[in-house]
Amino acid sequence: MMEEKIAAFQSKVPAEGNAADTSVNFGGELLSANAHRGVQLLLPKTRAGVSLELDRMRALGAKSVTVAVGFPILYKPFLEWNGDAGDYQGLLDFYKQLAADVRTRGMKLVIESGTLFPGVYSAGSGFKLADYYGTLTNQEYIAGRAEMAATIAQQIHPDYLVVGSEPDTEAKLTKRTSLSTPNGFALLIAKIVTRVRAAGVRDIPIGAGVGTWTPDGEAYIRSMVRAAPALDFVDLHVYPVNAGFLDNLIQFTDVAQSLGKKVAICEAWLQKERDSEFAKLDATFDPTVYSRDAFSFWAPLDQKFLKAIVDFCRWKKVLVLSPYWTRYFNAYLEYDDVKRLTPAQVIARANAAAAAAMMKNQFSETGRFYQRAISGAPGQ
Repeated sequence: MMEEKIAAFQSKVPAEGNAADTSVNFGGELLSANAHRGVQLLLPKTRAGVSLELDRMRALGAKSVTVAVGFPILYKPFLEWNGDAGDYQGLLDFYKQLAADVRTRGMKLVIESGTLFPGVYSAGSGFKLADYYGTLTNQEYIAGRAEMAATIAQQIHPDYLVVGSEPDTEAKLTKRTSLSTPNGFALLIAKIVTRVRAAGVRDIPIGAGVGTWTPDGEAYIRSMVRAAPALDFVDLHVYPVNAGFLDNLIQFTDVAQSLGKKVAICEAWLQKERDSEFAKLDATFDPTVYSRDAFSFWAPLDQKFLKAIVDFCRWKKVLVLSPYWTRYFNAYLEYDDVKRLTPAQVIARANAAAAAAMMKNQFSETGRFYQRAISGAPGQ
């Protein structure tokens, strides 16, 4: 099913002549600096791991890296509430140093400032996220999101700032149904953009968007652009290929560009689930789907997906492409070795395998494929 969906999408994407286009900031997610790690970011070994991952990304030819710095990791009232007020400056300094490290390597920094996931994905963070979201009124939540985005813009100064791209996910995580409507989400984005610009930050492009699985994604895009005309680009997240979601990538891009907005793809990976599972397995809370990515037998299909998305980005002159599960650029796992483990254990094993491969300067064939694809090498 997935192979058929990718092939059908690829057939709609012209590839001839695209390889010479160098305007796309091809990059990837910097997982070692992800804010879901919480207080682990302050450990001495984390800095070394981030530096190593940056070096490996640069070796693959990445022109940019994307980092998830989600609310409320840099929001002082949250850290005070969580009992970690003394960690605020350390966490801010961590990301300021990261920005410097990225630029030292001649790369661009993309920060996604959405909302952190409670539960399994932030289990080692030390953050009581679900409890905290429950203490906030809608107005307090919006004000907090806006204040943290302004802090990121002023203090860290990324090259691109994304302030929200999955309205349905954010609504689930925070239990705020207002965010699951085009007008409600557009109000949040407009408040954030206004706050960042009011802070005097004019030179950082700001983006927001939707996932390509969003049924009324076009309505969200139009509502955001109408409510926040100062929005510089629309960010699209590309994961499932079920139904006609890949075709939505073309449709949503065309809509954004018709409204005078550029487009970025700051998250993308081939999500492994059957059509029959899509409405049953919610990856927002259940790691079962993401644990499947680790198996080495997916490599050829991952490469076909990446090629289709790289070709699309050249075709549509996309600002940024950032594949998400970049650990598989370094290593996969053999299914037989982990088939009896829980999804969380598989993910932990995959992280360890990627770290070991980075230490040895090793890349998977998918990593090497991506390197050739973004370089425009013949045959890719």
